[in-house]
Amino acid sequence: MLIDGRVVKRHGELVHVDVAAALATLEESHEHLYREMHDHGGFIPQPPVDIPLYRDRA
Repeated sequence: MLIDGRVVKRHGELVHVDVAAALATLEESHEHLYREMHDHGGFIPQPPVDIPLYRDRA
């Protein structure tokens, strides 16, 4: 398979790509993100201050 004039796949296999290294990098990234979410209260942490949402106007 050619992309932009370069062979990127031959006989169904990626060429010039260290698949094991790419998967290891993805695993490290996954673990880092989950540690950060655990340490900081989730994917979208709560704001550090109370933000009034027009409670007094209701």
